[in-house]
Amino acid sequence: TVQSTDNFSLKFISLDVAGDTAKVMPSGVSVSFTSSDTAAVLPSAYTIASSDSGIVLLSNQFQLPSAGKHVINAILNDGSNQTTITSDSITVTTNNAVASLEITTSGGLKQSGSLYDVTVTAKDASNNTVSNYLGLVSFTVTDTNSLVQLPNSGTYQFQAGDNGTVTFSNALRLITSGSTTLTVTDDTLGYITGNVVETVLPADVEQLELTTPSLTITQGAAFDLTVTARDTFNNIVTAYIDYITLGRDSNVVMLTDSTYTLNSGDAGTHTFTGNTITGIGNYQIFVSDTTTASGIAKDTLNLSVVSSAAVSSYAFQSLGDTLTAAVNYADSIIAVNGFGTRITSYSDTVAILSTNGSNVTIADTSLVFTNGIAYMPLINFG
Repeated sequence: TVQSTDNFSLKFISLDVAGDTAKVMPSGVSVSFTSSDTAAVLPSAYTIASSDSGIVLLSNQFQLPSAGKHVINAILNDGSNQTTITSDSITVTTNNAVASLEITTSGGLKQSGSLYDVTVTAKDASNNTVSNYLGLVSFTVTDTNSLVQLPNSGTYQFQAGDNGTVTFSNALRLITSGSTTLTVTDDTLGYITGNVVETVLPADVEQLELTTPSLTITQGAAFDLTVTARDTFNNIVTAYIDYITLGRDSNVVMLTDSTYTLNSGDAGTHTFTGNTITGIGNYQIFVSDTTTASGIAKDTLNLSVVSSAAVSSYAFQSLGDTLTAAVNYADSIIAVNGFGTRITSYSDTVAILSTNGSNVTIADTSLVFTNGIAYMPLINFG
């Protein structure tokens, strides 16, 4: 009987036909070793020498880490013949010192929101189960979502009937897609611990999300629209492949593309660039899935469009193309951008001139703009 952490010795004795120790061993015979314990630590092959005088002692060169009953085989080879000698059964026991906690889960890749089993086993240094372990353990996980569920509400006191291993059925729920580490730790001896890294896949598509860098858009300026497929836990569904449609509530909303089919290379998200809105005020853009029979929630963006501040021209508000001679006229003039929209932030002083100065009388040739508008003095077209 040996313990799983013991290094022990084996002795080989050469016997004659009478069963006595043979003083001379057959030299040149090679001895190699195998064991029924696949984790066994064994010495390299040994070549018998005449100086061994019938006895070979290999000191502290063997270890059987796995608990249970095992044998060691000595394979003798003289170059022509091979003989195997098997030891008596060796009982391997554990030393009852817990070195780590092994944690495993059911299934392979995890899906966000689903429940899985968790098994925790107390192990010694040789990876044998320590059946008398009675420690209090705690569970932690790198997934910080509030909907995460841990086994037994996060702690468990091992019982004698557990025999060193316990399984929690439908006890683990992970939420955030990607890589997550689940750890179990002995509350008293913090160095006794174990962890497992899980890959979490998103759940089914629940909605299409429509976003833009800013909900306030400058008139005529290009802006991006991004469509993202998300599950009920807000994970991006990278495997989503389907046909989507962008809609608008006004013809002044110029979309670079109103339809698109997400493919595997999009990984659940696609950006439409170069969109513009030529009007000012409030507008809506929405996205929907037009082919999924089960229905996926659409999303709507409410955008506020402000006028471009770049002055393109000035415009009379009332004067027509035909005027009457020798009549005094007054009007207001507005500063407009390239879309004909008054620029309310514009303030400046500009000159008003005539191409026929001898016949046109202007009371004041300086126009003072405030909030994008100036009031023209009297003009007489003589």
